[in-house]
Amino acid sequence: MVVKLGSKGCAVFESAGEEYVPGFQVDAVDSTGAGDCFVGAFLVGLRRGMDLAGAARFANAAGALSVGRLGAVTGLLSIEETLAWMRERSLF
Repeated sequence: MVVKLGSKGCAVFESAGEEYVPGFQVDAVDSTGAGDCFVGAFLVGLRRGMDLAGAARFANAAGALSVGRLGAVTGLLSIEETLAWMRERSLF
């Protein structure tokens, strides 16, 4: 189970335990669609072979990118660009 925590990131709960995955610091412009972007990116991360924490981190990035511009998806980047954006902000 994954629980979104807004700007604080998310928590991942599985039988082995729980892990809190921090969010990315961004200036929010519009939160429309941020949750949908998070869920979609989480599923993409899993489909691309990321573990749960990696998929959650990728989803946090997509949510952060989506709130940076006006509109539900105008702030999103390609998968490769999102991964690069994540690397610029911390170790990944």
